[in-house]
Amino acid sequence: MYEKELFNMWADNYDNDVKLYEESSSYPFAGYKSNLNRIFNLVMKKKYSRVLDIGFGTAVLTSKLYENNHDITGIDFSERMLEIGQKKMPSASLYLSDFRKGITNKIKSRFDFVLLTYSIHHLSFTEKVKLLRELKNYLNEDGLIIIGDVLFETSSDLSKSKEKHSRIWDDEEFYIVIEELTEEISNDYQVSYHIETHCSGVVILRRLAQT
Repeated sequence: MYEKELFNMWADNYDNDVKLYEESSSYPFAGYKSNLNRIFNLVMKKKYSRVLDIGFGTAVLTSKLYENNHDITGIDFSERMLEIGQKKMPSASLYLSDFRKGITNKIKSRFDFVLLTYSIHHLSFTEKVKLLRELKNYLNEDGLIIIGDVLFETSSDLSKSKEKHSRIWDDEEFYIVIEELTEEISNDYQVSYHIETHCSGVVILRRLAQT
């Protein structure tokens, strides 16, 4: 409950706070805009797509896709974020739901893209793997899961960053280590990625054909 209330209070200032960290190339939001731009350009390779945004926040990314005629469905656990997102995207299907407990049963569709931008770090490693495996059921045959977040290529990279940013490091967030995630989901997805900054990047998951 505390975390939900925190995001409700933070919602109106979230974008400005992110901008301050990003402009100084500081943990945790260094590369935020570049990551979102990369994801936007990946989705925009299709003239039209069905997009599920999990933890859409203030809809910085999905509102731009919405403006370009992509069909948007979204989940967030903050009432205030939901209000902001619905104002930006009146026709989008947005649901108040805690994705840490799985995908709400109100969503029945399959999607071309499932996006997780700066949201999956709220899940433990085990919870991440469980969610990603569940999301296979929501992907079209050639669909992609795209993650933009604080992440590291190796556990050593994470340890170095934690030591460097020890004064502000958030031990209640669980950042992706690509080598660990790839090993765990290699039977489910083909994994590719782009490291954007010292603490962020984009991961693309393509569902493997069922055997």
